[in-house]
Amino acid sequence: MVGASNAEQVRLEFLNTRIILILHSLFAQGDEIGPRMLARIAKSTGLNPEDL
Repeated sequence: MVGASNAEQVRLEFLNTRIILILHSLFAQGDEIGPRMLARIAKSTGLNPEDL
């Protein structure tokens, strides 16, 4: 992230990791998430496809 302090980058990385862990626990390993659900997750979390 350009212009963000190191502490801010660490905080965002921590939040992204927590969000990914929560999403992982919500869906079973064989479940597929469709494009609409991925768009909703991205909109509410700020995650990009590269983050997952």
